[in-house]
Amino acid sequence: MLRMMAMAVAVLGLSQAVASAADGPDLKAESIKFNYFTKGGRKYVEVVGTVRNVGNRPLSAFHRSHEVRLYEGRTLRATTNFGSVPVRGTIVVKYVRLLTPADGVKPPTFLLRIDYEPDTAYDVNYKNNRLSRVLGK
Repeated sequence: MLRMMAMAVAVLGLSQAVASAADGPDLKAESIKFNYFTKGGRKYVEVVGTVRNVGNRPLSAFHRSHEVRLYEGRTLRATTNFGSVPVRGTIVVKYVRLLTPADGVKPPTFLLRIDYEPDTAYDVNYKNNRLSRVLGK
């Protein structure tokens, strides 16, 4: 099987905004897995990115305004919107593509990124406002 390289990165994670990440929600880019399969004589790969709330409290959001994004190199391949995430809950993003001969020469790099809505104050939930998280309100 072709070996593909993967990298998981959490951008602007709540643990970066709060010194005590152990108390509260904390989303972690947990894994990127590759499922290989053949369909109609052609080889495909399904790339599955998983984000998990490893904190001790749920992430509260009234709107599905946050995103988990899966990139292949610099190209956005798949997006999953999410709102509230329970403790130990997961968000999954999937992308399927045809394997090419070039994948064996230079394996692609995949990036899993968590994007938070920059201004979530409009949903009247002070627990997910960036300023409130920094100040501990």
